[in-house]
Amino acid sequence: MSTWTALYVATDDTDRVVAAISDLVPGLGVSTGPYPHDLGTFRAFSSEPPTHLAVGRAGPGWTAVPHNSFEVLDEWGISLSRDLATRVIVVQAQSTASSYYFALYEKGEQLREIAICSSDDSDEVNAGAPLPFEGPEPGIETAHGYIFDYDAIEAYCRHFGLELEIDEASPWTTLRHLKLHGPQPLPPVPTAVPTATAGKPWWKFW
Repeated sequence: MSTWTALYVATDDTDRVVAAISDLVPGLGVSTGPYPHDLGTFRAFSSEPPTHLAVGRAGPGWTAVPHNSFEVLDEWGISLSRDLATRVIVVQAQSTASSYYFALYEKGEQLREIAICSSDDSDEVNAGAPLPFEGPEPGIETAHGYIFDYDAIEAYCRHFGLELEIDEASPWTTLRHLKLHGPQPLPPVPTAVPTATAGKPWWKFW
């Protein structure tokens, strides 16, 4: 199963993002270190707020916040984009269920929301004015019509200068609900300078 749930904040100031999230979710323990690969271990398959998050850089001008929740985080998008006076993008992708989600916020207002799940009878969401680069339907135009999937989400984000791939070797701040998940694990003793690996990162859909 391939799953990716994250929000992205248009700022290089990761400390401000950490502080803003800490205000949204009381009871989070904060630590710094390598990327937390156990993030998905605590994934909540319900509409509950995140209880395990990581905050790090996502390329120039963007901060990535991968987390463990399938909640659409509308209040978070409104609050973070308003309080930080910036743009926020929320994405979800679950390839097994063919479920994909994209939402765009600007300074406290949701501008666009798209949700499509091909594996069940849930209603599709197509809210807000189409973005300037969109066609008559959400997604990417193909020979079989418009398709909204992970590749489409990537294409949408690139229009805002955002690449969804993260640099796991860069510094990360982990926010973890102490009552639910216990204390922060001790970071491993470094044995070598981490280097980039070839190919796509572990979370990338093939």
